[in-house]
Amino acid sequence: MDIKTAADGSFSQESLSSGYYAVEFDNLPIDAYIAELTEAQRNVLADGLEIRSTDLQLNGVISLRGGSVEGKIQKGAGAVVVLVPEAKLPTDGRQHHVISANQNGEFSIRGIAPGSYRFFAWSKLDGAAYKNPDFMKDYGGRGILVVVAKGQRVDVEATLLDYN
Repeated sequence: MDIKTAADGSFSQESLSSGYYAVEFDNLPIDAYIAELTEAQRNVLADGLEIRSTDLQLNGVISLRGGSVEGKIQKGAGAVVVLVPEAKLPTDGRQHHVISANQNGEFSIRGIAPGSYRFFAWSKLDGAAYKNPDFMKDYGGRGILVVVAKGQRVDVEATLLDYN
């Protein structure tokens, strides 16, 4: 479910059922990432959002000093480039990043929360297969370890992983 925010950052969604929800953000400023998001002292980024009542107050911090990963995929025109958090579940604002390389195999991922990630590149990929543990068990050890610090640029050169 997508919820759009107003210019002041507020948002509203009616008819949410009680339960747990994963929270992700799209369309942040170019180098920004969600550094913190809490509700009643719970880390929403790590634990998800639990809806228990009609009153909910989220508190967050957006950092404008995200890191970046840039580079080139050999013979990777239009390749699917994926950055996956090292932890089994994203924590502390880290989340998956997915982009397509250009016609020269070049890519740039910006607004990355500090942390350790695995870098992958496929010539094609069905949907969000990179979030499927069964799919990733064949590739986990083949991803390039990338450690990103606040405001840091990391350069990566890689080859395609064959995905059929």
